[in-house]
Amino acid sequence: MRILTAAALTAAVTLVPLSAPAEARTKPDGGKDLFTITVDTQGFQPYRIAVGEPMANDRPLGLFVRKVTTNNLRIATSFRVLKERTYPRGWRTKGLNPDLARWRAIGAQGLMLSEVIVTGKRARYTFVLWDFTAKTNREVLRRVYSSTRSAARQVVHGWCNEVMRYYTKVKGAFGTQIAFVATISAKRKYVYVSDHDGHGLRRVSKAKSLNILPSWSPDGRYILFTSYVRRNPDLYRVLALGGVAPRRISRRSGLNSGAVYSPDGKKIALTMTKDGNSEIYLLSARRRTRRGLRIIRRLTTSSAIDTSPTWSPDGKKIAFVSNRYGSPQIWIMNADGTRKRRLTRRGYYNTTPTWCPKKGSQLIAFTSRKSGRFAIFTYNIATGRYRRITWTTHGNNEEPTWAPNCQLIAYASSRGGIWVSNASGSAHTRIYKGKALQPRWGPWATMH
Repeated sequence: MRILTAAALTAAVTLVPLSAPAEARTKPDGGKDLFTITVDTQGFQPYRIAVGEPMANDRPLGLFVRKVTTNNLRIATSFRVLKERTYPRGWRTKGLNPDLARWRAIGAQGLMLSEVIVTGKRARYTFVLWDFTAKTNREVLRRVYSSTRSAARQVVHGWCNEVMRYYTKVKGAFGTQIAFVATISAKRKYVYVSDHDGHGLRRVSKAKSLNILPSWSPDGRYILFTSYVRRNPDLYRVLALGGVAPRRISRRSGLNSGAVYSPDGKKIALTMTKDGNSEIYLLSARRRTRRGLRIIRRLTTSSAIDTSPTWSPDGKKIAFVSNRYGSPQIWIMNADGTRKRRLTRRGYYNTTPTWCPKKGSQLIAFTSRKSGRFAIFTYNIATGRYRRITWTTHGNNEEPTWAPNCQLIAYASSRGGIWVSNASGSAHTRIYKGKALQPRWGPWATMH
């Protein structure tokens, strides 16, 4: 369950309500309004890179390789691919031995060239990168792949991940997958999965009902989601590859929603209202009872609304949302429910936290609301620093989710579809154009 974000309000009318006036009567501590923070784009200059059409004995395949490459670089948000009309005259005749001075002269900071040779159903892909900012005429990266012609997209993702590793020292997340909810009608929402770029779309929830709030198992095999197919909002688990019917794994009376696996895959944190109030429970991911997965313990006990758990990368802590001091704020506790404390002390209405999954990370992304506006922020637990990721002129933006390398944040936007930002908020791009909400980026295990 999510507390009154725009997405959640449209997802189900039976969610536990919060006091409507809470936002109006409760001011942030010290009057510190999150929406006064501006997105810091100073100094951000995308890396200008030229990407040549591959030399190929199968031109349609070569054009496809360039298209996927440039799209990945666009999604990465840190690159600006130069227009081909600006490229040096006769550059194609040089093959993989370019006249680097001429490429520098057009303002390129980097150059990517490739070659694709098809033999039967197989192809040999050669990619080369030059980095002109490294002050060398030598290539800085070369990779050769032998694969099927049909696997070209996966090959390009692999190459682009190596390019990202070169520039950022962290492997790119190209080829990982994202689960999200697509709205068909007011009473029909489905859970879909796609690749990071919106391709390979498939539906994993079949019931003609409200199917909401997906999340991944750490091994990428399963997706949890809440469905109203049997009227009660029960928790289901389905194979991410699809092809089989989802299995109901918690059917306690009232809400069974907002489920998230622990990083080791052995436990599930879940919001339930079986005892009358919205509380967070810890379930075994493997042991079952008549009502579903066995409850290990109840983690919160409060007259307030406690919901939206998210695990730290080491599985030792859980961040969550509580309105126990008036308006929803982000809180944190040990994974056994002890030592609860408030994290966010700025913002009127903070919800949907998601913890960066990178080892040792102290970053949490969340949605903040003010006067009907929604924006994405991050909070650094170690430093107490907030950063704004989206700005109001780009509509309402909510439900953030981190890529497994934490270089990118995906979110749902009123501009339509799913968008991706870099971790500084200085660049954004759309990856899926359909009507979507509640994106959840899959773990490394979903990469293919």
